[in-house]
Amino acid sequence: VGQWWKLTAFIAEHGEELTTAYCHLSVSEKEKLCHKVYNLCKNHVKIVHSNLKALQKQVNAMFNNMEKEVHTTSFSGCI
Repeated sequence: VGQWWKLTAFIAEHGEELTTAYCHLSVSEKEKLCHKVYNLCKNHVKIVHSNLKALQKQVNAMFNNMEKEVHTTSFSGCI
């Protein structure tokens, strides 16, 4: 049906195409895209309420992963 990719691997493979396509989007299209990505991420997070230490580790890991991905992807030249 489809392929599963890690985000960093997908960006490494298709980074140039993604950057080019993103640069051609209008401001409103970029805002819609960001909103869709935010909603997907928000709905994907699974939180365990009963174990606060596990929750803290999960949140820290998510922020570390996001920080790594932000450092590896830069769209600053498109703005």
